[in-house]
Amino acid sequence: MRCRLSLIFSLSLLGGSLFAQEIVMKDGTMHKATEMRREGQFIFYKTLAPNTSVTEGVVAVAQIQSIVFPELEGFAEARVAAARGHALKVLRITEGLVPLVRVHADLPGNQWPDVMRLHVPALVAGGNSEAVSALQKQWVSTADTDLDNAAKVLFLNKSDPEKAGLAWAALAKPGASSLGAAISWLGIGQQALESKKWGLAIRSFLSVELFVPAQRLLHPSALLGAIRGMLGAGDEVQARRLLVELKSEYPDTPEYESAAGLLP
Repeated sequence: MRCRLSLIFSLSLLGGSLFAQEIVMKDGTMHKATEMRREGQFIFYKTLAPNTSVTEGVVAVAQIQSIVFPELEGFAEARVAAARGHALKVLRITEGLVPLVRVHADLPGNQWPDVMRLHVPALVAGGNSEAVSALQKQWVSTADTDLDNAAKVLFLNKSDPEKAGLAWAALAKPGASSLGAAISWLGIGQQALESKKWGLAIRSFLSVELFVPAQRLLHPSALLGAIRGMLGAGDEVQARRLLVELKSEYPDTPEYESAAGLLP
């Protein structure tokens, strides 16, 4: 068995490799893992014995109660960037994490939902169609209904605008506070701008900040959209007030630069 385990650990990372802290089994036993690797429905792990020797073991995925994973590299930085509205910086970090956490998305305690809570809104704010398609190909449920619905809307925005519009109407209800609602208001607002329906555009964009305050990655886009709507309606005074807010909250974003260019 030891030879077999050593061989598996020396193979290429086809099954995904990561560092773990604790593997808790359904029978109550716990393994303090310094490293673990997945091969199908089995987890191969290494532990460090008190005498500093390395012990190798294997457990079936079906017998695992939970896994306590360590903080992902760069994830704390991504959270800070998200709070500052820096979608492109978040994307640069999370795009590297997606393939790693996707491999382990069905393990209890997995970090797939955590990464998607940043990656999905970052794609909405700063992604391109290729990046959206790449995520769609890898998508599996996060077990978070709001997040799963938001991803569906994101994918529909690209693949089926007509169905996306129906989803916007269903999700963007007064007082709704979900990520899906925020994405929908952005879509409705952009469509209203293109149709020169300034009042609808302004209401839709401002609803993102008003009803979904936690989704700060989407606020710069929403404020920029509202400024454009106000300028279209001829209300430069209100537009300048929003520009002050955008500069105060999200000064280092492309959205602020764009808005400042509209109001020199």
